[in-house]
Amino acid sequence: MLVGFVLLLIAGCSAAKGPLVVIEQSQETTTVFTIGSVLDVIGGVPPAPNEWIRLADYQAGFEAGSPRGTDGIGEFIAFNGVGYSKSTRQDAGYYKLVSGSTIVSNGALFVPIGAKPALRLAVRSPITLDQLYDDIYSRLKAPLCLVGVAEFQRYHATAIAKAPIAGENIFERRDIYYNQPSVDEANVPAGVMACVSTLQAMEDPKTKDGLGAVLYNNPMDPIKGLASHTHVLRLSKAVEAVTQIEPTLAVDVHHMYQDSIVTTGRFEVFVIGGFGRAATVQSAP
Repeated sequence: MLVGFVLLLIAGCSAAKGPLVVIEQSQETTTVFTIGSVLDVIGGVPPAPNEWIRLADYQAGFEAGSPRGTDGIGEFIAFNGVGYSKSTRQDAGYYKLVSGSTIVSNGALFVPIGAKPALRLAVRSPITLDQLYDDIYSRLKAPLCLVGVAEFQRYHATAIAKAPIAGENIFERRDIYYNQPSVDEANVPAGVMACVSTLQAMEDPKTKDGLGAVLYNNPMDPIKGLASHTHVLRLSKAVEAVTQIEPTLAVDVHHMYQDSIVTTGRFEVFVIGGFGRAATVQSAP
C-alpha cells in the first residue's frame, strides 16, 4: 500500500507543473458537525453549561474550545480524538498548551471518524495559504474542510488571550483579547485544519448556519476572495501524516494568517455535503 502511494506521488510530481500534486480525487461529500457559532465567539457568548464534546467521535476539529472549562476557552484544534487548546484560564497554566479527550466550545466544526476525502494532495514547493485554498477550491467548487500536516516557510499566526465569554466583542476590545504578540517564524512543522468557502455560500440559507460555526470576515485578516479560517498545532518535529500527531509532539495552537507559506505538506480535503449538531455529554473530563 505504501509502495503504491509513493509511486503515485512520484508519478504525480513528474506530471504536475505547479506546487500541488493531486494524489486522488473523488465525488465524496461529508456531513460535518458543529457546535455554537463563530459569531458567539466574537460576541463573547459563553457555551451552554455542562455541555462537553467527546472528541473520540471525530478525526479533526477546530475553532474555540478548552478541555479544562469555559474560563479557559482559547484557540483550539483536534486530531485523532485529542483536543489541544491554548489556555486562557488565569492561573499558572495561562497561555500554555493543554489537551484532553473532551472540550467545551462556543463555536467549532468537526470532521467525523470515517469521513472520506474528495481530494488527497501534496504540496511540493512553497505556496501561500490563500493561493493554496484558491487552487483547491477551483478544483472542487464547493465549501470544504482541509486537514493535514505541513512545514511552513512562514508561520504567521496569533492567538486569543482571554476567554471570549464576557459578552464583549473581541475585535472591538483587541487591547484585551489580542494583547499578546503574534508569531512570525520560519521553518515550523504543524498539523493544520481549515474551512474554506465563497461569500455566496456563507450567505446561502442552506449553508449559512453551518459555515457560520467557523467562517467570518476577520478584520485582522480580511477576506480577499474566498473566506477561510485556519488553525494549526505547532509540532516539535515534522510528521508524514495526521495519524502520527500525538500529544508528545504538540507545542502550541494558533490561528494562522493567510499570508503564511507552506513549503511542503500532505492534505485531505473534505467537501461539505451537510451539517449536523455535535453531540454533547453532561460530564466534565
